[in-house]
Amino acid sequence: RRAAAWCWEQIREPLPHDQYQVHAIVEFLLSEPDPARSQPLLDAQGAALAAGRVVPIDPTAPPPSPDTHTPLHYAAAPDHPLRRFFSDAILEGFLHRLMTDQREDGGWPIDWPAPGTTAVHEWRAIRTLEALTTLRAWGRL
Repeated sequence: RRAAAWCWEQIREPLPHDQYQVHAIVEFLLSEPDPARSQPLLDAQGAALAAGRVVPIDPTAPPPSPDTHTPLHYAAAPDHPLRRFFSDAILEGFLHRLMTDQREDGGWPIDWPAPGTTAVHEWRAIRTLEALTTLRAWGRL
Protein backbone atom coordinates (compact mmCIF):
# COMPACT_ATOMS: atom_id res chain seq x y z
CA ARG A 1 0.00 0.00 0.00
CA ARG A 2 2.83 2.39 0.79
CA ALA A 3 4.47 1.70 -2.57
CA ALA A 4 1.18 2.29 -4.40
CA ALA A 5 0.63 5.54 -2.48
CA TRP A 6 4.13 6.66 -3.47
CA CYS A 7 3.44 5.81 -7.13
CA TRP A 8 0.21 7.80 -7.10
CA GLU A 9 2.12 10.76 -5.66
CA GLN A 10 4.66 10.51 -8.50
CA ILE A 11 2.05 10.50 -11.26
CA ARG A 12 1.43 14.13 -12.08
CA GLU A 13 -0.23 16.06 -14.85
CA PRO A 14 0.90 16.52 -17.49
CA LEU A 15 1.89 12.91 -17.79
CA PRO A 16 5.43 12.24 -18.99
CA HIS A 17 6.14 11.20 -22.55
CA ASP A 18 9.41 9.39 -21.90
CA GLN A 19 8.98 5.84 -23.20
CA TYR A 20 10.38 4.23 -20.04
CA GLN A 21 8.29 6.35 -17.69
CA VAL A 22 5.16 5.66 -19.73
CA HIS A 23 5.83 1.95 -19.62
CA ALA A 24 6.21 2.01 -15.84
CA ILE A 25 3.11 4.18 -15.38
CA VAL A 26 1.02 1.93 -17.62
CA GLU A 27 2.10 -1.20 -15.75
CA PHE A 28 1.28 0.47 -12.44
CA LEU A 29 -2.12 1.68 -13.66
CA LEU A 30 -2.99 -1.79 -14.97
CA SER A 31 -2.31 -3.20 -11.51
CA GLU A 32 -4.51 -0.63 -9.75
CA PRO A 33 -7.62 -2.33 -8.33
CA ASP A 34 -9.73 0.85 -8.67
CA PRO A 35 -10.43 1.35 -12.39
CA ALA A 36 -12.35 4.57 -11.71
CA ARG A 37 -9.09 6.05 -10.49
CA SER A 38 -6.70 4.50 -13.00
CA GLN A 39 -8.70 4.43 -16.24
CA PRO A 40 -8.61 8.18 -17.00
CA LEU A 41 -4.82 8.22 -16.68
CA LEU A 42 -4.49 5.00 -18.65
CA ASP A 43 -6.65 6.52 -21.39
CA ALA A 44 -4.48 9.66 -21.39
CA GLN A 45 -1.33 7.58 -21.79
CA GLY A 46 -2.97 5.55 -24.54
CA ALA A 47 -3.93 8.73 -26.37
CA ALA A 48 -0.35 10.04 -26.11
CA LEU A 49 0.92 6.74 -27.50
CA ALA A 50 -1.61 6.76 -30.35
CA ALA A 51 -0.66 10.33 -31.27
CA GLY A 52 3.00 9.39 -31.60
CA ARG A 53 4.10 11.56 -28.68
CA VAL A 54 5.80 8.66 -26.88
CA VAL A 55 6.90 6.25 -29.61
CA PRO A 56 6.90 6.44 -33.39
CA ILE A 57 3.75 5.11 -35.01
CA ASP A 58 5.08 4.81 -38.56
CA PRO A 59 6.64 1.35 -38.90
CA THR A 60 8.43 2.34 -42.11
CA ALA A 61 10.26 5.31 -40.59
CA PRO A 62 13.68 4.79 -39.04
CA PRO A 63 13.62 5.06 -35.25
CA PRO A 64 14.68 8.47 -33.92
CA SER A 65 17.33 6.82 -31.73
CA PRO A 66 18.81 3.36 -31.46
CA ASP A 67 16.86 2.71 -28.24
CA THR A 68 13.29 3.42 -29.28
CA HIS A 69 10.27 1.41 -28.26
CA THR A 70 7.45 0.61 -30.64
CA PRO A 71 3.71 0.24 -30.11
CA LEU A 72 4.36 -3.49 -29.61
CA HIS A 73 6.15 -2.69 -26.36
CA TYR A 74 2.86 -1.30 -25.05
CA ALA A 75 0.44 -3.69 -26.77
CA ALA A 76 2.43 -6.90 -26.89
CA ALA A 77 -0.72 -9.00 -27.30
CA PRO A 78 -4.11 -8.49 -28.97
CA ASP A 79 -5.89 -8.55 -25.62
CA HIS A 80 -3.68 -5.90 -23.99
CA PRO A 81 -5.74 -2.93 -22.72
CA LEU A 82 -3.67 -0.45 -24.79
CA ARG A 83 -4.19 -2.35 -28.04
CA ARG A 84 -7.31 -0.27 -28.76
CA PHE A 85 -5.18 2.83 -29.19
CA PHE A 86 -3.33 1.47 -32.23
CA SER A 87 -4.81 0.75 -35.64
CA ASP A 88 -4.51 -2.67 -37.22
CA ALA A 89 -2.27 -1.17 -39.91
CA ILE A 90 0.17 0.28 -37.39
CA LEU A 91 0.42 -2.95 -35.44
CA GLU A 92 0.70 -5.06 -38.60
CA GLY A 93 3.53 -2.83 -39.79
CA PHE A 94 5.45 -3.18 -36.54
CA LEU A 95 4.83 -6.94 -36.45
CA HIS A 96 6.25 -7.18 -39.95
CA ARG A 97 9.27 -5.11 -38.90
CA LEU A 98 9.76 -7.30 -35.84
CA MET A 99 9.74 -10.43 -37.98
CA THR A 100 12.23 -8.97 -40.46
CA ASP A 101 14.57 -7.89 -37.64
CA GLN A 102 15.35 -11.53 -36.84
CA ARG A 103 18.99 -12.37 -37.54
CA GLU A 104 20.50 -15.36 -39.35
CA ASP A 105 21.28 -17.07 -36.05
CA GLY A 106 17.59 -16.98 -35.12
CA GLY A 107 17.86 -14.24 -32.49
CA TRP A 108 16.95 -10.59 -32.42
CA PRO A 109 19.43 -7.75 -32.02
CA ILE A 110 19.50 -5.21 -29.26
CA ASP A 111 19.05 -1.67 -30.44
CA TRP A 112 21.19 0.24 -28.01
CA PRO A 113 24.93 0.42 -27.34
CA ALA A 114 25.78 -2.35 -24.90
CA PRO A 115 28.52 -1.84 -22.30
CA GLY A 116 30.27 -5.06 -23.33
CA THR A 117 30.10 -8.42 -25.06
CA THR A 118 28.46 -10.17 -22.12
CA ALA A 119 25.68 -7.58 -22.04
CA VAL A 120 25.11 -8.05 -25.77
CA HIS A 121 24.61 -11.80 -25.30
CA GLU A 122 22.41 -11.39 -22.23
CA TRP A 123 20.19 -8.74 -23.78
CA ARG A 124 19.94 -10.47 -27.15
CA ALA A 125 18.54 -13.48 -25.30
CA ILE A 126 16.00 -11.28 -23.50
CA ARG A 127 15.12 -9.44 -26.71
CA THR A 128 14.69 -12.76 -28.54
CA LEU A 129 12.34 -14.11 -25.88
CA GLU A 130 10.33 -10.88 -25.96
CA ALA A 131 10.10 -11.00 -29.76
CA LEU A 132 9.01 -14.64 -29.77
CA THR A 133 6.43 -14.01 -27.04
CA THR A 134 5.00 -11.04 -28.94
CA LEU A 135 4.93 -12.88 -32.26
CA ARG A 136 3.25 -15.89 -30.66
CA ALA A 137 0.64 -13.70 -28.96
CA TRP A 138 -0.18 -12.09 -32.32
CA GLY A 139 -0.40 -15.49 -34.07
CA ARG A 140 2.77 -15.08 -36.12
CA LEU A 141 4.46 -18.29 -34.88
